[in-house]
Amino acid sequence: MLESGRDRAAPVTPHYVVARQLLVSVSYALLVVYAKQRSDSAIGSAMRWWLNESGPWVQTLLFFEAPPFSEASEEIGATVLAYRHVLVGSICFALYSIVASRRYWPAWTCVLSVKMERAGRSKAEFERLSEVGFHRMILGAIATTFLAIYLEPSEGPSTLRPFSSDWPILQAPILIGVATAFVLLAATFRRTTDREFKL
Repeated sequence: MLESGRDRAAPVTPHYVVARQLLVSVSYALLVVYAKQRSDSAIGSAMRWWLNESGPWVQTLLFFEAPPFSEASEEIGATVLAYRHVLVGSICFALYSIVASRRYWPAWTCVLSVKMERAGRSKAEFERLSEVGFHRMILGAIATTFLAIYLEPSEGPSTLRPFSSDWPILQAPILIGVATAFVLLAATFRRTTDREFKL
């Protein structure tokens, strides 16, 4: 069983899944930034059309978010809406990456078990450390996701200043990428107490 787990884990690791998710999400965010800055180009026009068409869906999914802060200028308001669009896209692709990687979780746990055994950890100590790691990773994923969702300006001119440029849009895919890493590590830790592996 371990050998098959190693075979499956060889080409795909948690780092690879997170790197792929970040590559796609950041690339999409850069397209959105390009569309805002070069709306007269063909790519910019296509992206602006897509942003306008998908806007209602984004607002529906983020129904708990209020409209952009009233003191925000039209440009800052547009940046906030673009940030929300990239945020939703990043979350959707992160969920896809997490679900698609499920078949690798047992193999990742096998690799972790082997490393812990080589480090001289007992089974009881390994399970204790895995439980602590699982809870910390879940808390990290929740905290990072909340930070990404509520990062946009809420009140006062000082919170509007960072959104006066388009580059804060890139924070959404980066934060969601970090949250994805936390979730994958939590899944790896969790499986150590759910089933036995022959080492």
